[in-house]
Amino acid sequence: MIRNILAAIGIILTASLIFIYLTLSPKIGKLDSYAIPLYTDMIESIIKDGDFAKTVMKKYKIAEDITNEDVIKSIKSITKDKGYDVMSDVKMFRAPDAKDNEVKFSENIEICNLYVLRKLLDKSMYIGGMMPCSIMLVEYGNGDRFLITRNFDFIIHGGFPLDKKLLKLLDKTKENIEDIVARATIGDM
Repeated sequence: MIRNILAAIGIILTASLIFIYLTLSPKIGKLDSYAIPLYTDMIESIIKDGDFAKTVMKKYKIAEDITNEDVIKSIKSITKDKGYDVMSDVKMFRAPDAKDNEVKFSENIEICNLYVLRKLLDKSMYIGGMMPCSIMLVEYGNGDRFLITRNFDFIIHGGFPLDKKLLKLLDKTKENIEDIVARATIGDM
């Protein structure tokens, strides 16, 4: 009796997996070749940490000898040099009495290359909800400071493959944003 029940469960599971494979395989095959590994890593990270935002963002530690003001000046200077515009600069809040694991200070700078934004909007109007690119400076009560920005891999590889011109444009955008943030963490101008 138990053997028959287990065999029936096995048949149902096998049939279900075959059905799922046959249903999803043609759709999955249309995705960018990096999409599945990207989403697999995302799901593993969510299961591990329970933090969706952590999976779609990147963090960069700020050098101890660089002031917050120097980081912001650096972002603005490099942004301009790369042909991007600073769209906004907002000090989000200050909490001088923050505990070690609490945010003491945060400032958000939004930057954008309007040509790139236009090309992205031509592809998908929904990208407008993700732009301009935010760079958040976060300082904790213990003195740790980070710059947080979007992981462009999801924009570049998260769906169907992009045409070569847009892919090249977005690869360069990713490189520029990552360079701006990395250089700002050391106060480079």
